[in-house]
Amino acid sequence: PTRRSGFTASVSISQGGCTFIYIFCKAPARRWVENVTKGSTLFDLKWTLFDADVGYGELQRDQVVNHFEDNGEVTSKGALARNLRLNARWVLDEEADRLLPRSFETIDHGEWDAFVEAFH
Repeated sequence: PTRRSGFTASVSISQGGCTFIYIFCKAPARRWVENVTKGSTLFDLKWTLFDADVGYGELQRDQVVNHFEDNGEVTSKGALARNLRLNARWVLDEEADRLLPRSFETIDHGEWDAFVEAFH
């Protein structure tokens, strides 16, 4: 979509760290231009701080973003620990609690009860 609009490529940036600085510094050499229009769908690469700023439903096949949809199961400590505990039996010969440090997502009532029980 960006090539049809006259852009060779565009970079939408909310805020960045080291990776952002590298990409931004290399952009002119690659003839990339920054699209400063907030919420624009005209880009090849969109680098944003928040997952909610991506707009997954409007992405085209050739557009790249620095997030992936529905990532909470692997990016939050509690969900990751829960998934490792629940699925470890498929790949390990031992119980997950023997190999992984115990953690609790205390916002969940069942996890809170397990936390209280473990440290009572």
